[in-house]
Amino acid sequence: MTHPSLRLIAVALGLVFLAGCPPSAAGPCTSDSQCSPSRCCSGKCVDVQSSAAHCGLCGNVCSGANGAARCTAGACAISCSSGFGDCNQLAKDGCEIELTSAVDHCGGCGTACQSANASHVCERSQCLQSGCKSGFGDCNGTDTDGCEVDLKSAIDHCGGCGKKCAIADGVGLCTQSTCTVAACNLGFGDCDLATATGCETDLTTTVAHCGGCGLACGAGYRCKASKCVAPELLFYGGVINIQSPLATNVVSSFNLDTHAWSAVSTTGIETPGNRFGHLAVWDSVGNQMLVWGGYFSGNVAADTFLWALDFGAQADGGTSPIWKKRVTTGGPPTNRGLFGWAWDKATRTLFVYGGTDADNNVVYDDLWQLDVARLKWTQRTEPGSPPGGRYQPSMVWDSSRARVVVGQGLDDNFIPTAGFYAFDPAADGGGWSPLVASGAPTERAAAAFLGAALPLQVWGGIDDFGDILGDLYQLDELDGGAQWTRVLPDNPPVERGFPTAAGVLDRRFLFGGFTPAGGGLSELWELSEDAGWTLIADGGINFVHPGTVFSTAVGRE
Repeated sequence: MTHPSLRLIAVALGLVFLAGCPPSAAGPCTSDSQCSPSRCCSGKCVDVQSSAAHCGLCGNVCSGANGAARCTAGACAISCSSGFGDCNQLAKDGCEIELTSAVDHCGGCGTACQSANASHVCERSQCLQSGCKSGFGDCNGTDTDGCEVDLKSAIDHCGGCGKKCAIADGVGLCTQSTCTVAACNLGFGDCDLATATGCETDLTTTVAHCGGCGLACGAGYRCKASKCVAPELLFYGGVINIQSPLATNVVSSFNLDTHAWSAVSTTGIETPGNRFGHLAVWDSVGNQMLVWGGYFSGNVAADTFLWALDFGAQADGGTSPIWKKRVTTGGPPTNRGLFGWAWDKATRTLFVYGGTDADNNVVYDDLWQLDVARLKWTQRTEPGSPPGGRYQPSMVWDSSRARVVVGQGLDDNFIPTAGFYAFDPAADGGGWSPLVASGAPTERAAAAFLGAALPLQVWGGIDDFGDILGDLYQLDELDGGAQWTRVLPDNPPVERGFPTAAGVLDRRFLFGGFTPAGGGLSELWELSEDAGWTLIADGGINFVHPGTVFSTAVGRE
């Protein structure tokens, strides 16, 4: 048994020993003082300057997620695996970002995928544009500038890339991805309110929208330079008195609204000159009066071209139409006068038949057509039953049946003939055929067809006794076949020879001619179904004298 005093001495000596000698690193501890300069962590002394489990303080674990963790100088650090990044600079959660797919850290911390008005994805550390914000488009196909176009307002990409807001004859506006008409060019209007057609209406010439959408001209008017203008009759050439056949070169106009005559001042280096027995038609597409053939200074006019009185200069702000020569190909027909002619305005085709030379020694029996669009003459030689040689025949284009109708006239023995013939220019294998119709007018020459619209009507002429006629015949197509009927409108004109007939907008007119006594007439008559014959002008102080015999008249619509 040990003496108590000896045990106390032994304990005292042990405490002195413990206080002066620290335990080993692996040894147990109860306080940091036992581990200085290390720390006592979980009963063990730990070097917190280098321990990844207790870095800087006990329990502070350095994470190794997606990399290799370490503790250096009491602070966690990490070396990231390829494709990962410690972008929040907090080593304790490791390399938290996958740099190959993170949109905000694509290929490197802080390298965000961003461009204007676009959404993105990160693939294999590369930024790719995945779409555009609503209302925007990547129209140049370049990711670097994103969805650079505002599709809601871009004029060249309205509502979608490449959808140009182009307005015919106007200016477009893109609003909320919808193209609208912002303004029209001068002289045009968006009268149908359809963006697809743009400013589709020419306000300078359209009768229903003359000078503005919805501003319609009255019946029978035309629209010229955005103003409503009454239709007119244009007269050219002819002789003033049959007993002294000196031709004129006068171009006159008769206004069908004011019933006023006026002279048409023309310009041009050359003109057709004094002329009669010629043709004249109104070509509305070309805005011109076309003239060919006839007699000039006592001889047959040697027209190897087509004369055109071009009114286009007026449309361009000029004051006078210009005489021009239109060079033609094919033919032309042999020079002649007092022939028949017909005008198909729908196809711009002119037909010429028969006629005679300067001395009436040759009576022609050929048919020619002129394609005005191509300015090409073609002789029509189809077989069938043509009329034979004729001059001063009656001739018209029957628009309802798309055919030429030729009849009457003087044959090659200078004898008036009867009967009518039809030529179908589209017929396959033959174009001529007799026009079979009962009740045909008697033999005569120089009768006049009044207009080309239905019903066909032929007036007057000179019979085989030399008598001047004033009767009116009408051709009707009935169930039993065609039939000529003599009609008797009220207040008929006096009989006359070689009058001039014209039509405009389905109205029918008769001008001039000479009486049995040989005097020239300056009367202008209109024939209508309801009112019969009406004298609408008889010379007067405003009369600008076209030739009253062998002249031509055209309706300028």
